[in-house]
Amino acid sequence: MKKIKIMYINLTSELGGSDVSLFALISALDKNKFDPVVVLPHRGPFDDKYSQIAIPVYHIPMSKLARTFNPLPHLKFVLWFVPSILAIAVLIIRLRVQLVHINSMLNLCPAFSARLTGRPLIWHIRELHTEPMFVANILRGIVLLLAHKVIVISKAVKSQFPRSRRIHLIYNPINIEIFRPSRSTNVQRNGIIVGSIGRITELKQYEILLQAIPIVLQQIPDIRVWIVGWAPPRHEKYLDYLKNLAERLSIGDKTVFWGARQDIPYLLQQFDVYVHTSNHREAFGRTVAEAMAAGKPVVATAAGGVREIVQDSVTGFLIPPRNPKILGCYLLRLLQDKELAAKMGYAGKKRVSELFNVEKHVNMICLLYLRILKNDRFLNYTWTTHGCFNRNSELQ
Repeated sequence: MKKIKIMYINLTSELGGSDVSLFALISALDKNKFDPVVVLPHRGPFDDKYSQIAIPVYHIPMSKLARTFNPLPHLKFVLWFVPSILAIAVLIIRLRVQLVHINSMLNLCPAFSARLTGRPLIWHIRELHTEPMFVANILRGIVLLLAHKVIVISKAVKSQFPRSRRIHLIYNPINIEIFRPSRSTNVQRNGIIVGSIGRITELKQYEILLQAIPIVLQQIPDIRVWIVGWAPPRHEKYLDYLKNLAERLSIGDKTVFWGARQDIPYLLQQFDVYVHTSNHREAFGRTVAEAMAAGKPVVATAAGGVREIVQDSVTGFLIPPRNPKILGCYLLRLLQDKELAAKMGYAGKKRVSELFNVEKHVNMICLLYLRILKNDRFLNYTWTTHGCFNRNSELQ
């Protein structure tokens, strides 16, 4: 049986949520039926990860459409736009790719490459874009014009688009198995741990977490704060601000900034409560779901896709944005009521295993592949989506 050659094009080479979700999908595909290749803009952490599962990686410079008034990113986008389209189109033809799968709404070049070469396109939308409105409307119009199928990762993302039969809601996959406490880490637990994981950017609003800690400290003196993640270029000043804020709040000795880590599942096992403070309407909230997969209760801002992950008062608490006092009160409630915390942690793990199941995710996407390619006379579809998932894959 002829394998289906699919080109997956990712706009970044970082360790972000969308990158991890794409890797989870590709890892779990049955390689006896699919022949995936990956295109990244440059070398990065995922080159080695894809190499470990024998997935070819190609590098083609790509620039994303930036949401800024700074003209330099826009100039870079214009300069690379046509060369990137042509380079991707040439690679599509050379590798005899049958289907193109784009991993970001901001990655326009591959969409035009797919159209130029006559390949069907799946556009995976993992972002919420509302401002500026006219730009967001143009982007959504391009997606609906060029894509054969559109995958959205939450109802919040789906609400951006007009109703269309081409739009399909498929939640991100979370492999619950890797969050089981089966391996050790070199991290030493000391005290009661609350914290958050993600890139250190202003959108995450980690200062709200820090400002809530003095409230908790009055009743739980051995509280500790862990913030795990790296500061991308141009965000180093925000990291310095957070460190200075911790000192001003007299919690500098209780706060640890871990930087980028590869052992997230094992760090999460040390948490007592996971906190998500971003007021930004995140499309999904992968780290929140991962914390729930690790059996941790969650206190999270009620915004964006996070509201679809956390069941308020069942798997954690949803709170209004930018309110350290309310955050501190809910942290105290969970830290002082271990039975409630354990109950919410168990409910969260159960919800993740049911709603964000990896096999379900892979099979739903495979079904879209087959629907798009069903008229391809060169393919022999003698199998169903039940055979899409590779049960022997080791998801990261």
